[in-house]
Amino acid sequence: MPTVMSMMDREFGAMIAQELVASGVQVVTGIGVSAVGVDAEGQRIVTLADGRQIGRPRPVLRGREAGSLAKLAGLEIGPSGGLIVDEFLRTSDPHVWAAGDMVEVVQKISGRHIRIPLAGPANRQGRIAASNALGAKMHYDGALGTSVVRSSRRPPR
Repeated sequence: MPTVMSMMDREFGAMIAQELVASGVQVVTGIGVSAVGVDAEGQRIVTLADGRQIGRPRPVLRGREAGSLAKLAGLEIGPSGGLIVDEFLRTSDPHVWAAGDMVEVVQKISGRHIRIPLAGPANRQGRIAASNALGAKMHYDGALGTSVVRSSRRPPR
């Protein structure tokens, strides 16, 4: 994506990027990831599409790019095609957390691990995964997976 938080106006994405940089985060936008690997010293390396390499990264990706990269990185994928995560939203790599549409979580009624691509659960998962990546020990207990729709037609009077 060309900016951070690309679903928002560019000016807000730029302000968020400035805050991230001020906090010591390296922000890279507008280029895809071509590989994830480990260097000779055992440190994680991300190779960008232009050949640049970033050492010791904690990438944040979205959607199909994240799913493709997860497979490329050898992360465990579940039966529904989502990433397998534990109760802390950590993947099969203990240094990688995941959240949102790409993960399989426990459906609270059936107890099965399924993908629940809904904004509410994804938002909560994102907060918990980020907190845990920074050292917290917050549990994610699953979701119901319900949504509400309504007809655009007005009921008869």
